[in-house]
Amino acid sequence: MQTDQEREESIRNHIQGIVSDLNCMSIDDKRLAQIISSTINGEHRTLQQTFFRVFKEAIVHYGKYAYTDQRNEASRDWCNGVSQIKAYIPFI
Repeated sequence: MQTDQEREESIRNHIQGIVSDLNCMSIDDKRLAQIISSTINGEHRTLQQTFFRVFKEAIVHYGKYAYTDQRNEASRDWCNGVSQIKAYIPFI
C-alpha cells in the first residue's frame, strides 16, 4: 500500500508527464483536450465529478499565485477570474 507521500509523488509524476507532452510542439492543444475529455468521459461518473472538483480547486489555487510574468500572466488572471464563479460540484 502506498503512503500519502508516495501517492503525491505518483500524481506529480503523472502531471509532469502531461506537461511534458504539452511541451512537444507537435501536439495540438485542441486534440490533447479531446483526449483528456474522452478519457475522463470513459471513467466512472463519480470519478468524473471528483476530477472536476479537484481541477476546480487547482484553478482556484493557480489564480492566487503572486509570482507571474508575461508568459503565464494571462493564465493566472483567467484562473483568478474563473475562481470567482460560485460552483458546487458534489461528491455523489
